Amino acid sequence: MSDNYELTGAIRRSLASIRDNYDAALEPAKRGHGSQVKASKEPPMPISAHILDVRLGAFRDLHYWCSFILENMRGAEGAALATHVELTVDGMTAFVNTWADRIVTDFPDDGENLSKEVAKHARSLSGIVQETGVRKFPIGGCPEHGTSDMGERIPCPGELRAMLRKDDDLLPSEVACSVDEEHRWPAREWMQLGRRIVTEMTA
Repeated sequence: MSDNYELTGAIRRSLASIRDNYDAALEPAKRGHGSQVKASKEPPMPISAHILDVRLGAFRDLHYWCSFILENMRGAEGAALATHVELTVDGMTAFVNTWADRIVTDFPDDGENLSKEVAKHARSLSGIVQETGVRKFPIGGCPEHGTSDMGERIPCPGELRAMLRKDDDLLPSEVACSVDEEHRWPAREWMQLGRRIVTEMTA
């Protein structure tokens, strides 16, 4: 993935996935949808060390990238950034998201590393959340494309799945491809994607 625009987009999708799944990873496992078995009155099991390690790893790497930005990016007339970064996952993902394109453009090797790291954390957190009873509904083929060695656009063979975390959710928390981890969108971006697809089809 050499195109800066695509790389930046992949980073931002992974950051959004981390943000959306970081707290959800702490939710106790839910019974299958439609189960007639009453919930136990016993307290939930303690959070596993694996889940805590996954969350800690994501937090540490986000903190590193925030520090990287503050140390390497410059504002007007070369002045150091005087930005205050809220040391929460929401705050750090938002900060890295803002500077993702500059990292990719000005520090291409670091941009590749950032993409790999946040994609890894996004997959790990998403996997944990999916195991705790998130319901997934197929909603059609993935509209994204890959690129062949010859530079040709190749349609993605994956199926899109809308993910609902609660039985009373009206909108999906995320829409994700069954094949490519980078093809995923938070609910608020899904409408924008839909408009883009319609534009491409009618062009």
